[in-house]
Amino acid sequence: QRYPSYHRGWVVTASIDCGPKTSYARMFSTTTSSTGTTQTRTTTTRVTTTETTTTVERKTTRRTTSTQVTTTTQPTTTVAEKKTTTVAETTTTGDTAGRGDDWNHDFFKAHSLLDAAALTSTTLPSTTSTSTTLDPTSTTMPEALLVIPNATTRNHCRGKIEVAGHGQVSIVAAEWNFPGERATDVRASGAALMPRMGARAYFADECEDGADFDGKRYMSLRLLGRKLKYTVDLSEAHCGCNAAFYLVPMARNNDPSKCNDYYCDATSVCGVACAEIDVQEGNIHAWHSTLHSSTDVAGLTVGYGGGDMSYNSARDWSNKSYAPNDQACINTLYPFEVEASFPKDRAGHLSAMVIRLSQTRPGRSCQTSANITSYANIPEISRALAEGVTPVASYWSNKNMLWLDGLGADGDGPCARDAPDACGDFSRFSDFAVEDLN
Repeated sequence: QRYPSYHRGWVVTASIDCGPKTSYARMFSTTTSSTGTTQTRTTTTRVTTTETTTTVERKTTRRTTSTQVTTTTQPTTTVAEKKTTTVAETTTTGDTAGRGDDWNHDFFKAHSLLDAAALTSTTLPSTTSTSTTLDPTSTTMPEALLVIPNATTRNHCRGKIEVAGHGQVSIVAAEWNFPGERATDVRASGAALMPRMGARAYFADECEDGADFDGKRYMSLRLLGRKLKYTVDLSEAHCGCNAAFYLVPMARNNDPSKCNDYYCDATSVCGVACAEIDVQEGNIHAWHSTLHSSTDVAGLTVGYGGGDMSYNSARDWSNKSYAPNDQACINTLYPFEVEASFPKDRAGHLSAMVIRLSQTRPGRSCQTSANITSYANIPEISRALAEGVTPVASYWSNKNMLWLDGLGADGDGPCARDAPDACGDFSRFSDFAVEDLN
């Protein structure tokens, strides 16, 4: 679906390892010839399955429980230039006539990680007698190439990004979202991190391609008494999409987990539970910031959006504070800044998580904030922040994301239904910084 020219005379062979409980061998061959308006194709498909895998969804319904919450919106008048973010996209054009339902579109969409910009000056096979050289600036894919990742490699390093106040960090791409579902890819360079839909990425002190995942190499960022800042672009994340940025103590997890990368979170999606600090789960319509202990899947949430006919989720803000329009304080069609602060009380323990969103655009500067100051399991969160946490970014979608963006019982939420097919290919996080609190 993403590369509509792939049917022209290509022969593709792929062997995919879908995990310890499922393996597939798929072979596709296609021949296309054209004379005037007449086309013929033959397609053969062989699928061999040794076992089946039962997958589970990553998230469960979250409900907001009682908390002491402080919410503020502070508009001021400022004239400033509009800040925009451009996301590079690779598109392919071509004749799609004769593409039948027997061609497994989802296979290519999920498993072909084609990034022309990363394949600079590569000589490719061609359907003609001459070779084809890939132009990294071109938006047209040579018809002789389809990239299918080798599922057995451990090349999970995706480059480095700069974190102001800390230095360079390596970005590690997860191999599995959860047992049975492979993760997609991540782009990272300069100051920006871009998870593709279906990807998860970890911050690390170092990364070595070809080596097994090593939990001791993950970043262990001590954030108690400090704040973490970054810019996020959610402009392509609609109802049913979730761009998430959160903190978990992966560097102190000694269990490699069922995903073999030492990942842990409050929902145990890879079989290991740990404290989870969700700075962000959101799209252009909804935003959640949540504290979870290792035994609290639901957690305590502030923000805006979510719920069904039986309950309301976060209502600390409204669509006047956060929405995809210019009347809102935060116009989510444009990048905005996120600040997560973790102040200490007089005893040196965590007193709150303070989330502040801010945005400056022509003629207006505005910010909105929400605080979690009372959480029953805050001592575990305090210890995790004091000992060090690993930042994680992910981007995923689901048709059952109404716990995040649903209307709720009051009808004041943003989304009547979720449409994950409308999600853009990437979310973008950039300009990370760590600072001490005054």
